[in-house]
Amino acid sequence: FNSVTSNMDAEQLRVLSALRELFHERPPDKPAEFPNTLYVFHGTRVGLVDVVCTNGLVAVRATDQGFFGCGCYTTPSIEYAARYACGDFDKEDALRDANSDGAYPVVMFVASVGMAYPVTRIDYHKAKFPNSDFFGAPLRPGFDAHVCCVNERAGLQAVSRHDAQYVELVVDQEVQLIPVAVLWLRLS
Repeated sequence: FNSVTSNMDAEQLRVLSALRELFHERPPDKPAEFPNTLYVFHGTRVGLVDVVCTNGLVAVRATDQGFFGCGCYTTPSIEYAARYACGDFDKEDALRDANSDGAYPVVMFVASVGMAYPVTRIDYHKAKFPNSDFFGAPLRPGFDAHVCCVNERAGLQAVSRHDAQYVELVVDQEVQLIPVAVLWLRLS
């Protein structure tokens, strides 16, 4: 995992550490090249559950620009994913439709990460401000994922690991995510 970190600052290393802590333990008989895996979640609409489970997630380049690069957006936080599922962050400011039991779908995946680039405040310049330099752009060359700590006070933009409310993981390709379960959650 990220064998070369010499060009990264202390905050980027802290963000990578947050991701590394979530990885499943690698079996002792597997080489270092064996992929790092972790559980992640994605909140979706009721009508899209079958499509997501059958075809995988659609990379945001097909649906919107994406704050931290074009790819498939997930989070290790089930709470954050559930908030997306019920529409907490939709611009319309209205709850999405729940299923007949009043529940919202969150799909659980196993994610595979090889090289992750930590998106931090150093990736914000005036050209795209208040968004990161990766807004609507491909992932950084040489990396198959971006990881970013965010919080609502910052408009779900990058914050320090210390100030993180949630973590977002953006993977480059749909094949890096294997759906393993659909969780139906009710608002409390």
